[in-house]
Amino acid sequence: MEFITDYGTGAGCPALTVSVHDLAAGKGPQQYAEDLGKSLGLQPEYREITVGTATVGDQTVGAVEYLFDRTVKGEIETTHHLEYIFAGQLNRYHLDFSAPAEPFASFRELFAQMAEQFTYLKGTL
Repeated sequence: MEFITDYGTGAGCPALTVSVHDLAAGKGPQQYAEDLGKSLGLQPEYREITVGTATVGDQTVGAVEYLFDRTVKGEIETTHHLEYIFAGQLNRYHLDFSAPAEPFASFRELFAQMAEQFTYLKGTL
């Protein structure tokens, strides 16, 4: 399941994609982040991939940050992504915050505030 919202339709607007995935036995946020980082690393359009954990509220979440390149009308567009992975009791939730690479830093605080507001059925890991 996936939900997507764009802040606006103009160039430079941030976006949030929320996706819901099944849990895998014995995995926590760090392992999910490592799996995502490995998967992205196999695809040439993803680069500068960093994997780790972050604290959002009182929860440790997986964190994967990367750049994504795509060609639009003959021009390469680069989107910067910060993906948080929350391991819940029933599912895991990926919050993928993205914006064009240049203004991405100006949206970090907005992304942090949005992540802090995210609620889900927490797990016991």
